[in-house]
Amino acid sequence: MKNGLMEINETMGVWGSLICDNQGALLEDLTPPALNKATLENVSRHVLDIIGTIGEDLAGLHEVVLHYKQRKVFAVDIQQAILIVICTPSVDIPLLRMSVNVVLARWQSDPKIQKQFEKAFVERV
Repeated sequence: MKNGLMEINETMGVWGSLICDNQGALLEDLTPPALNKATLENVSRHVLDIIGTIGEDLAGLHEVVLHYKQRKVFAVDIQQAILIVICTPSVDIPLLRMSVNVVLARWQSDPKIQKQFEKAFVERV
């Protein structure tokens, strides 16, 4: 998983990326040291709350872009977990989406990574 996060982080404007389980616990991250585990899990729970709230109204929703003054957060629901990418406001979202889709396709076809997701899977609250 770390290699996939590295590939995503190479996209211009990406500040860091992480994967959390369906309850917000950190599974893997490649983020700046200023973002400690507690901060990342807080971000994860916030994203899960938003996806849970709007997901019921928008069937088929699998990604969301949150715009903040100093950052953008791009989150993808991959069912077993959530991929979160923290970006600068100037990030090119279509380019980021393409990079993320390449990594996700690779993860989907990698039995080792699928096993990691299955092992870490928990139901959403």
